[in-house]
Amino acid sequence: MQWKATALLALKCFFEGVLFNPEGISLLRRSLAGVPGWRHDPSIARGLTLLDGSSGKEEEYDFTRLFIGPGRLPAPPYASAYRSTERLLMQEETLAVRQFYRRYGLAAREEGSVPDDFLPVELEFLVYLLALTGRSLERGDGKAGTYRQAYRRFLRRHMLPWIDFFAGDIIQHARTRLLTGIGVLLPAVIRREAGGLLENKA
Repeated sequence: MQWKATALLALKCFFEGVLFNPEGISLLRRSLAGVPGWRHDPSIARGLTLLDGSSGKEEEYDFTRLFIGPGRLPAPPYASAYRSTERLLMQEETLAVRQFYRRYGLAAREEGSVPDDFLPVELEFLVYLLALTGRSLERGDGKAGTYRQAYRRFLRRHMLPWIDFFAGDIIQHARTRLLTGIGVLLPAVIRREAGGLLENKA
């Protein structure tokens, strides 16, 4: 569970733009490769291979062009951009995600200025639920199942419906191996997590 939290946190940091140096990309790669079972997934293995190489100005430019702008973003990292017909931000999905956070006493740090369905915020919420699950197991308070269920529900309702479309846009428009690799890795990780949790329920 700790390895999963570390890997999801590393992905969060990547999409916040704070890992753009060789050490940061190496950390991301090690975190993803370190999760038991993930490295044997063909899509994850391919994505990890694409992460090899430089992480210099060309990759930073590619990141900015895809996710920040200026201008129309080829791959906007917001759920509402893919779940509204006109690809607008701060739509119904944003409010639904905000309500999900509030059930667990949380609010996005930049609520009102950064949409709650910004990918790094959603990934941080998953890490939070994993942490709650781990603490519950340590205490033996019987709440771990509730947190696991919330983790699964958030993945199914708020990430699976859009993550493949987002990743497809990354792969289509990326101009570097690094960003292409992220486009391959992200949906593979999310699908694997959702699939694994669904199997555990059976």
